[in-house]
Amino acid sequence: MGKRVRIMDVINKFLELSGLRKDEIEIKVIGMRPGEKIKEELWSEREEVMPTSHPKLFSIKSNCAFAHDFWEKIDELERFAYANNVPAIIHKLKEIVPEYTPSEYVRQRWLSL
Repeated sequence: MGKRVRIMDVINKFLELSGLRKDEIEIKVIGMRPGEKIKEELWSEREEVMPTSHPKLFSIKSNCAFAHDFWEKIDELERFAYANNVPAIIHKLKEIVPEYTPSEYVRQRWLSL
């Protein structure tokens, strides 16, 4: 991954490149929304990160134990979605992706029924 970039720096650069001034546009800092993440994880703890010939590229050796029934699990998710069965969707996601943790909003809204 590259270096961290502050979102306000990106906004200021965008304004500069657009020919706008800071006083021409209102910027509201509203914080994170439910389900929003601070960082993006590109691989899980169960996967092995291996170097490649390029210093900034990596190869990931994945644990594909679930691959044999992957599409069956996707079909189940689709059935749950059509039935609007959100708790079942959440439980199936946790089964497919053990690292998945629903947000506090999701836990309160859908798992405390």
